[in-house]
Amino acid sequence: MAWRMDFLLDAPVNEQRRQQLARLDALVAARLLRKVPVEIDVDGEQQAAVGYTLTRAGWAASTPRGRPCFVYARERVLEIVSIETTDADGADEAFAVVARVGIEDDRQIAPWAQLSAVREAFPEVAKAARSTPVRMTLVRETDRWLSLDDARQLEAHHRRNLETWSEKRGEAPDEAAEQRMREIAARMSERWYPADDPENALRDRIESFLAKRYATGGWVRGMGCVALPGEDDLPVDWRARAPADYRVFIAIDLDRRPRDPVAARTLPYALELAEIGVLDKRHLDAFEGAGGRGGWLFQLAPALARAQAERLALADAEPLRYAVSRTCLMLGEPRLDVVDLRLRRSSASGETRFFYRLDIRFDKPGWAREDLIAGWEELWNALEHGRACDGELGIDAERLEIGGGGGSCWWAFRSRAERRR
Repeated sequence: MAWRMDFLLDAPVNEQRRQQLARLDALVAARLLRKVPVEIDVDGEQQAAVGYTLTRAGWAASTPRGRPCFVYARERVLEIVSIETTDADGADEAFAVVARVGIEDDRQIAPWAQLSAVREAFPEVAKAARSTPVRMTLVRETDRWLSLDDARQLEAHHRRNLETWSEKRGEAPDEAAEQRMREIAARMSERWYPADDPENALRDRIESFLAKRYATGGWVRGMGCVALPGEDDLPVDWRARAPADYRVFIAIDLDRRPRDPVAARTLPYALELAEIGVLDKRHLDAFEGAGGRGGWLFQLAPALARAQAERLALADAEPLRYAVSRTCLMLGEPRLDVVDLRLRRSSASGETRFFYRLDIRFDKPGWAREDLIAGWEELWNALEHGRACDGELGIDAERLEIGGGGGSCWWAFRSRAERRR
């Protein structure tokens, strides 16, 4: 949910920009987006802007994969108007089909898409509610029917596989290898269709797995950590290597390249943390760890250093339960909420997979005083917005066994630790 689009307030507005902003404002009215005042860097200067960010409802309504968009309904074939045999290059059987495609009833359109502001900004929504004729050519591909365009894409993908094989091995593949590559191309092009919501037993098994993986496993505790200078995206010139010794150094007499991340991102953040009492800072004229250069040495304030030491002691005692990083401060216990859970099945193989979206929030840790939360934007956002996760895995619907797949998580706001150039 960290997606955001920013627009300068004093930028000239042409007709195209006016329509773009009107559409975004309509999605704000539908509560799919949130509109917030922000400042953005323009040639080294902070300028006032407005930012549009995803809300939780908007995240749930957006497409799981591929081209990002909000799904307001699913079109269906309402009527087959005509079917006639036809010829298609390379196909044994082919039919020219004319069908009416559309939405059966306005009640099948998402409530947010029925708002007048959305209908006005997106006339295609009203258009989709009316059926439209669609013409296509269907051809038989082994044990299934494909549109002629899909069949051609499948054949092109297979030819690319053959060319790659020949280039790497210096010879053409044998019959068995060619058949395997054809099967792989077919699986990659399979049409998946949404299944019904998971039944109780299946849903319980999936949610139990997700809770174990994200909420009670040590991995999520490693994710629930507010970044300090020294994290991967907050580089420094030197840092202490001992886990219990948080100290970092940033040189200030170093000739850096333009927009060097240490000077552009890390140093301003470190100075902010020193201002609000998270870090103590000390100026050194010459620091041996950074080649004798002068600059700032930062370390955790005493109370936070004690909290970090306690977490390190827990991690030493129960490494599988408590993850820890010396370059961040751990939050409290995670709370997991399943935002979206849906099944999809292959139209060819019948394989079942599930797609999920999770909202993970963290309890306030004991070290987080109210004044720190109010003054430390990164901490406030971490507690207010938490992390977002999504992924896709296979599942045996009969034996309730989880199969292969993967997922990822990110802060549900623009975290300093995840900002890249």
